[in-house]
Amino acid sequence: MRASRIAPALSLALAACAGDASDLVPPPRDGGVRDAGFRDAGFERPYCGDGICEDPERFVSCPADCFGHPYCMDGVEGCDCSSSFTLGDDDFVQDNCADADNVCVPWDLLSGRGIDMAFPAQTCVKRCTRDADCGHNDHGGPRRCVDMDVPGVAARVGSICVDRIAELDEPCGASLDNAIHTATPGGRVRTPDEQVGCPRDTVCLYNANDTFEPDEGICVQPCGRPGDARCEGAYPYCNPGVLEIGTATVGACGRRLGFGAWSLSTEREPRFTSLCDRGGPASLIPFSLSPLGIPASICVEECSVGGAEPDRACASTDPTNPVVCRVLAPDIGDGLCMQSGVDLALDTCGGRGVYGLGRVGFGVTFGAAQIGVQWCVDRLPEPLRAAVVSAGRVVVGAGDDCAAAPLDAFRCPEPSLCTPSGECVVPCTLQGPPSDCVDALAMVGQTSSTAACVVAGTSTVVGVCGG
Repeated sequence: MRASRIAPALSLALAACAGDASDLVPPPRDGGVRDAGFRDAGFERPYCGDGICEDPERFVSCPADCFGHPYCMDGVEGCDCSSSFTLGDDDFVQDNCADADNVCVPWDLLSGRGIDMAFPAQTCVKRCTRDADCGHNDHGGPRRCVDMDVPGVAARVGSICVDRIAELDEPCGASLDNAIHTATPGGRVRTPDEQVGCPRDTVCLYNANDTFEPDEGICVQPCGRPGDARCEGAYPYCNPGVLEIGTATVGACGRRLGFGAWSLSTEREPRFTSLCDRGGPASLIPFSLSPLGIPASICVEECSVGGAEPDRACASTDPTNPVVCRVLAPDIGDGLCMQSGVDLALDTCGGRGVYGLGRVGFGVTFGAAQIGVQWCVDRLPEPLRAAVVSAGRVVVGAGDDCAAAPLDAFRCPEPSLCTPSGECVVPCTLQGPPSDCVDALAMVGQTSSTAACVVAGTSTVVGVCGG
């Protein structure tokens, strides 16, 4: 499969943290205002900016010149402990946690993975009943008392102290070692030395997939069906049946992502507010573009025509471009629903899209037969600046680079498109009236009374607006 028109993917490299060990100093502590407990005794490691210490020997003997996280001693709040808890026990106990108001929680056991004796995920947490029980964090701000139960597990962690509250889709967890455990290329790394909770009435969904450690999760807002009053604000839609909590399948609050919309949730970095709609006329599935270097999926519908099984017509609709079934496997009749009439060289996709910024055509081809499928996909937030083109086809104002990152091609402002060289330009038909370009350039913030459609490349039909 190849893209009909996409921005090239980036080659990313992670910079190593390096420096003279003699220059490293420990980060400042809170002087005992956090909880006046063992954690404030001043035990810590050297610190190296945002470097992440990845050490196979349980993260306790990292190289002297690179640390991403203060020293975490066994028994300290947020650090490792050895739990005696077994499933069926009534509650957690202090075990070897240093402070009497701490309990040792075996996140690995609660996650359903069982205890890994080589790399256990068991940490001390401080229980609380109100924010005032928690003191201050290392930056002097108040800590918070929040519920951190593991959804679907009978044993209750209850309310514990955390350093801050995350937003939906952000990482959560009560383990300080999380900052090291989650050093992944996907960037899902909490700020070192933070215990993070979720907003009230939401949950920390631990063990969201196989890329997560047992003691880390993602903040989500469970719900029932579309119309659930718990879904409001930026995430007003209850997407049914997208979460598995224990033995129950429930919905999650998010944006309603219909046919052709982008789902920005990936395996490495899940976003439960950005999942394809399962509550519409058709239960949509994500069509991953990761093979093309694009960290996102398109919400699509499967269909079939002329196969051994009964035909499955497209239930999805589109406000401007008819939805049809494109058969990709003629021998069995299976295919994908797509929008017809999508011209990848012109802006022929109407509608405002999920973000109110318009839509743009995108296509891929399948197999040796080069069967093409096209969709109208959303233009993404934070629109780029379009290039300024002269009447002589010369780019006189470069604008923003739409090839800098894999999704930037979809941030060109309507009605512009991204060129292979990375400029957002406004396409036009060479036979069209000049007034078309005057109006189109005005949409991207450019004013020109002499604008016209000028030849670009070898096409005798499509040009670009310039002048």
